[in-house]
Amino acid sequence: MIDVPEVEPKYRLNAALIVSVFISLTGLFAALAAATAGDSASAAAVFPPWWSPARAFEAAGAAGEVTRIGAFSSVLIVHSREPALAERLRKAGALLILDPVQLALCERSIAQGDTHE
Repeated sequence: MIDVPEVEPKYRLNAALIVSVFISLTGLFAALAAATAGDSASAAAVFPPWWSPARAFEAAGAAGEVTRIGAFSSVLIVHSREPALAERLRKAGALLILDPVQLALCERSIAQGDTHE
């Protein structure tokens, strides 16, 4: 028989923590994939958080009309009547394109004249 060394309890806890974090992240990514915006007229674009709000707003505005700001300044809700909105947002630098209705990311409307600088 093969002798299996005894594992210290602290290593078992670390392994359990790693497995639970992995399972949680897998579930989160599955939920995000299910909520991804298809070729709809509106999308929630998640831009890099290290971008300034003005830069994210400008990039989103190049793809369509920014109608709302999400929970964070890097999340912008964009509307366009032109097809391929998601593709244009990705080319503008969006990391994720999500369905704003399913995720309920809309928090506040954009006031006229608001420049987000």
